[in-house]
Amino acid sequence: MRISYGTTGNDNIGDYAYLSTYFTTYGQGLPYQGSGALAVDGLKNPYLQWEETEKISAGIDLGFFNDRVLIGATYSRNISSNQLLPYNLPSITGVLAGSSGFTQNFPATVQNSIWEFTLNTVNIKGKDFTWVSSFNMTISENKVTRFPDIENTGYGAFNSGVIVGQPLSIKYYGHHLGVDPARGFYIRADGKGQPTFAFAGLGTNDISTGINQLISLRSPYWGGISNTVSYKGLSLDFLWQFVRQRGPRYLYYSNSMLSPGSFSNLDYSYGANNQPASVLNRWQKPGDNAPIARFSTDPELSTDLSFRDAYFSWDASFARLKNLSLSWQLPRDWIRSAHFENANIYFSGQNLVTITNYTG
Repeated sequence: MRISYGTTGNDNIGDYAYLSTYFTTYGQGLPYQGSGALAVDGLKNPYLQWEETEKISAGIDLGFFNDRVLIGATYSRNISSNQLLPYNLPSITGVLAGSSGFTQNFPATVQNSIWEFTLNTVNIKGKDFTWVSSFNMTISENKVTRFPDIENTGYGAFNSGVIVGQPLSIKYYGHHLGVDPARGFYIRADGKGQPTFAFAGLGTNDISTGINQLISLRSPYWGGISNTVSYKGLSLDFLWQFVRQRGPRYLYYSNSMLSPGSFSNLDYSYGANNQPASVLNRWQKPGDNAPIARFSTDPELSTDLSFRDAYFSWDASFARLKNLSLSWQLPRDWIRSAHFENANIYFSGQNLVTITNYTG
């Protein structure tokens, strides 16, 4: 049995945040009388303090049948407070968007809890044949436990991903009801459960708009199962990995692709001009019952919805044959004449099989 407790600091921020910093405008499109100058990059904060993390961990390991069965369980909890976060400044300060800006300590607290379980077994142990198995699983929880006066900060904005009492990166989504056969627009349920066009009330989480379904894309648990089977000089090792998670529908409308119906010849548009064949099953005329709305160059009708409709995130869980290895240790009588102590022939592969309903 083991127990540990401790506190540690964290300064995972940029350098020189306690000083005012500048950058040269040469080549930045911001010359002064035709010459390069200095512009404010970040304002100093001489009152910065350490972000503090309180850590506690407890675990137990048990062995049975002469340690042929080993079981382990560990619980860890980290509470991070006095958070070091960027602070939004008004443009009158002269600090440009995308610059270092201003960093300060916020009285926010984030709690991370993790359960880890392990099971190791010697299933068969003979003179020439052995079979050993291993299983591990991690259950992770994360939430913001306090953030006083959050509504007066940029972190209290709609869909900022910070909600007290909820995991980080959780967001509000609408309740998807499909595509309107008459007009070809996405529809969702409003606050009373009645159909409404999905592009109505996109900017708020007011109950009347129906944007009130909380969904997180973080993974709540994951793990793996490995086996090693050996017979004389032959050995087979394989590892299966499993992950429970949600993921966005990248193949349709996401922030890495332009909406269907738009066009870009820029190399950094990440394949925006190439869509999967499944988008052909879209709404094209009144009366069509299609899973995909009408094509439009209006981003409010397509791309923007990917951040606000539950339809655009779905189960992305998977099980994967992560590693597979087959090896043969050559008999020593064969290699002794070549003055070798050991020689192995092996074949290995990674990510050979993936089982999932997620299409991307």
